[in-house]
Amino acid sequence: PNETLFEDIKEIVDDKEVKNDVSLQEKEPVQIKESIPEKNLEKKQIVVKTKVGKDDVIAEKEQTNKEVKADDSIYINVGSYLLKDNITKLERAGKKNGFDIKVNTLFRKIQNYALFLGNLPNKERMNIVSKDLNKRSIEPQLNKKKNGSYDVYTKLTPLKFLAERQKRELVAAGYKVKLIKKKEKTPLNHIFVGPLQKDQVENVKALLKKMGFPTTLVKP
Repeated sequence: PNETLFEDIKEIVDDKEVKNDVSLQEKEPVQIKESIPEKNLEKKQIVVKTKVGKDDVIAEKEQTNKEVKADDSIYINVGSYLLKDNITKLERAGKKNGFDIKVNTLFRKIQNYALFLGNLPNKERMNIVSKDLNKRSIEPQLNKKKNGSYDVYTKLTPLKFLAERQKRELVAAGYKVKLIKKKEKTPLNHIFVGPLQKDQVENVKALLKKMGFPTTLVKP
């Protein structure tokens, strides 16, 4: 019995040794790959990439050229405007009549106008004048001085007729007003209607003329 027990223990020990010995464990079959010199492989990859890239660029250019030739769309230039009201008008008309608009905004240094209403001695007087200007829909611009007084201006506008109209209104109300000029970078909105197909152009032109916009045809 002791001899059998000894044999069983020896088997267990041998089995543990086999499991612990890395050299005796089963390994996954190794896949044999075809050996390619590194230099040749690198060169081959570069050639393939260059060739594919070049073909892609040529194909893209050809497709783009075809699209441009096939595109007979037309735009209508409806002028350049300082205020965004015209953009809103045209967007509404476009939604109703099925056309889009494009706006190209550029900043140009142009003449702006404001009114100088004088120097007010204190905050109380400034508040009274500010409230009165706001009631008249004229936005005040305040410049506080070191002595606690305030210089009062109206907001700069590129529209001279608007500044002159405000001046007439304030003079009639008893203000002493001086018109001042200042060149400022101002957003100028170039508005285009389109893209339009040939059969849309006449109808859209007629609608724009009715709305008071000029119509100059331009192609992309």
